[in-house]
Amino acid sequence: MSEQAAWQRLQPFVDRVIPRAVKQGLAGLPEKDQTLFLVWSATAEFDNGGFAQFFYNTVGEHSKAAVSAFRRIGAEQVAELLEQAIEIFPDSVVPADLDERNEALGELPESADDRFQELDDQFQSIGSDPVMDQLANYYLDRRDGAA
Repeated sequence: MSEQAAWQRLQPFVDRVIPRAVKQGLAGLPEKDQTLFLVWSATAEFDNGGFAQFFYNTVGEHSKAAVSAFRRIGAEQVAELLEQAIEIFPDSVVPADLDERNEALGELPESADDRFQELDDQFQSIGSDPVMDQLANYYLDRRDGAA
């Protein structure tokens, strides 16, 4: 399946889940919907601006949950890359608050930019195709009523 096909197959569900996640928060969603939100949103950030952009935006507050979501769908390599990106932060702690997180990002040493770029390059070598395919398989092909 091509990336476009997976994104297209998932889009109607994303259109329903993302507004619920924003309104209710992730805790108010079933695990399957949380996984859809986290993997979809993180992958979009990684594709658009890399790991630093992921952390600069609101979805970055869910970085640890996103690692688990990538593992649930079988995207172990991406989960490992995100774990390595989290380790760039002091004590491997990503602040949940957006302003605090952006301040922490701004205070990282210059070497962090190089490390983020390495991780971005590794993600791009994997590509979003297999990630979206894995998400579609997890979300659409395992109908268990959680959607």
